[in-house]
Formats: sequence, C-alpha cells, structure tokens
Amino acid sequence: MPDLRTEPSIAAGELGKLVSGLLRSICVIICMTLALAACRRPAPSSPLAPLGPDAKKFYGSTTPKSLFDPLFAPSCKPSPPGTAKKKGDDERRAESYQDDPTLHALTILADFSDHRFTGAAADRTNYRNAKLNDYQSHANAYWKEASYNQVDIAFTMPDRIVKMSGAFDDYFNRTFVAASLTTKGLTGKYPLALDGSASATIHVRDSHGRNKDVVIVPSGPFPNAAALALTFENLFKAAPGVPSPWVTCQASGDEIVCKLDDLETQEVLSSG
Repeated sequence: MPDLRTEPSIAAGELGKLVSGLLRSICVIICMTLALAACRRPAPSSPLAPLGPDAKKFYGSTTPKSLFDPLFAPSCKPSPPGTAKKKGDDERRAESYQDDPTLHALTILADFSDHRFTGAAADRTNYRNAKLNDYQSHANAYWKEASYNQVDIAFTMPDRIVKMSGAFDDYFNRTFVAASLTTKGLTGKYPLALDGSASATIHVRDSHGRNKDVVIVPSGPFPNAAALALTFENLFKAAPGVPSPWVTCQASGDEIVCKLDDLETQEVLSSG
C-alpha cells in the first residue's frame, strides 16, 4: 500500500517544476519581444526640405567630385548638343567628363618699319614652323597638366608676315631712359675761363611736382670738364626747396651731361 505522506510531496515538486518552467518561458518571450522591438526601424519621418535648388544628396557609392582628383576631374563646360565626346587615356573616367572642346588660338607673325624681315620665303617658313612647334608643344603641355588632361590647345599660324606701318616703339613700351641734357661745343676748349657773361635758364620738372627755373651762370677758370660739371651741379642744388641729389652733372669727355636723379624721375606715356 503506498505511503500517502509521500504523494502530496511528489505532486508539489512536480507543480513547482511546472511553474518554474512556465516563468522562464514567459521571461524568454518578454526578452525576445523587447529585443525585436529595439531592432525595429523607426517609422519614416517626413523628408527634410532641400537646402536650395542646387542641393545634392551624396551616398557612399557616389562618384568622387573632387576638382583635384585627376581620375574624376569634372569638365570645364558642357559641349554643344551633338558634339562628339573626346576619349580620355584612362577608360575609368566617366564619359561625361570628356566633353571639353579643344581651345583654338590664332597667332600672327608681324614685323615693324624699323625691324623688317629680310629673309627669303623659305627662311620665313622655317621660322614660322619653329615658332609654331614651340608654342604648340609648350602651351599644350601646360593646358593638359592644368586641366588633368581634359583640355588641349591647337595653334594656327599662317605662313606670312603682317607688315606693321609703325616702328616697334609705337606698339610696345621701350626700355625707360631718363631725360638728360648734354652740352655741345666744349671739346678742346680747356682750360676754360668764364666771366659770368654767358648764362642758360633750364626748366626742371620732377616726379614730385617741383617746377623750377634754374639759371646756370658759371664763372671762373675751369681746368677740365669735371670741374665745370661740379659747378653746374652746385647751381642746381642751390635752387630753393629741392633735395640733394636732385639734378646730377657729370663729365662725358669734354662735354657735360645733366639729368634728374633716379628717385626724382618717372616715365610719362603719351599717345599720338
């Protein structure tokens, strides 16, 4: 006959195990539900307003647009419709980047009334070919490097020389030469004795707005041109309100050359 005292204890143990397993299952279900809820994507929100008419979206797969990337340098400007696209050396480049048109430059040979070309026709052609090759090679290499191989240049140089009617200095600024005055007629006159009866009035205008009339009245014995030049320069220095040096005087052989100091001169361009 079974022991009635052991039946309730067995039943209670089995019931405890059942309740414990049920609680564990409920906990697992709750944890999984929370985990799935955490992984769920949030509800889509309304898209942000664009920053402007030129705003763009960039994703990880977007082609680089860096202006300094030689493989993906964008074109300078689009070609007209129907223009054939140029093929680059690197096939990895997008074809839309290969549509920059070639630059065309016209170069004309010219000479001037004081610099006429005196060679034969063959000399002119050889000169023209050398210049054309020089311009084409150097300029084209520059444009290709500066544009990441996107832009090239083609020169046209007719095999003829345009004869300009004027001299070279009529079209281009010549090298600046300061104005000067040089005496004439003193060669072989030394030693020279002057009594002050001979004089000259020289009007001087400098770059600082000074306008001076300087009277040159040399007097005394002058053994050579250097002594006379020193007297001339001292007379210029004696003018009121002028710096030193202002007008400098030097011997040139037996003659005297007077000119403004370099700091007091300026080049005046005039057109006729």
